[in-house]
Amino acid sequence: MSQVLYEGVAPSELTVGGRIAAALAEAKLSPTELARELVGADADDARVANMRRLLRKWTDDRHVPSDEHLRRLGDILDKPTSYFTRGRTTSPSPVPAEVEREALALVWETAVDVESRSKPALRRPGRPTQIPKKFDRNYIASELAPNFTKDHILLDEVTEWGEGLSAVATATLSTDVWGLGQWYKDSKLIPGLLIVEALAQTASVALLTSPKHRGRIVLCAGYDNVRLRKPIESGEEMTFHAKARHLSGPIAHFDAWATRSSNGERIANGLFTIAVH
Repeated sequence: MSQVLYEGVAPSELTVGGRIAAALAEAKLSPTELARELVGADADDARVANMRRLLRKWTDDRHVPSDEHLRRLGDILDKPTSYFTRGRTTSPSPVPAEVEREALALVWETAVDVESRSKPALRRPGRPTQIPKKFDRNYIASELAPNFTKDHILLDEVTEWGEGLSAVATATLSTDVWGLGQWYKDSKLIPGLLIVEALAQTASVALLTSPKHRGRIVLCAGYDNVRLRKPIESGEEMTFHAKARHLSGPIAHFDAWATRSSNGERIANGLFTIAVH
């Protein structure tokens, strides 16, 4: 990251990643020094190393810093936050700042856990093959989420998707899901937790259709204002929708809702926070 790379280039012509790299060179800090400043002087080497990798993703424009990280970058590199966000369109986060911080902490903890194993989890971001217009759980397990166990994928088919931003999927939930058997002795009602999990999976699939996230580990870091409005019985087909409301680096917030496929009646809805490692 040499200052020479940016001589004669106006900040307005640089991407967000380019501005971070230029400010880093101007401050005469190494990436490792900046990473340590971002995570704190008392942080262990593993956290610094993970911050260093995230910093590289920012400068390569593979990730966008969260609002909290942008504030910290401005403080450390002596730049106004607008220097790093100029030309970037974002909406306000729909969740409190502490939720964002907790979601980021989950990403860090997962990163440290995965990278401490002798055989790291498979990660295949940015695979070049084109995603089909429609795809089933086999495609999700083999191409979009190779870290996820196929038998736990609830979605039967993704019928629509917008790159990294939205997805529509169908699923016929039954009392045999995950081998759990019938939940209620005298009823075939589907427990709400399966509907919530299917919504989280739909939001995750939407995010994984982005080339920069494809093949990565995605985690449901939280859900807010979830409402289960109507009962569903085993064998009924449902349609699950997810649409991004706010994207901030490795954290995304999706409005997600489920409807009864037969008549479009809304069954459930909520706001889901999805974290990408």
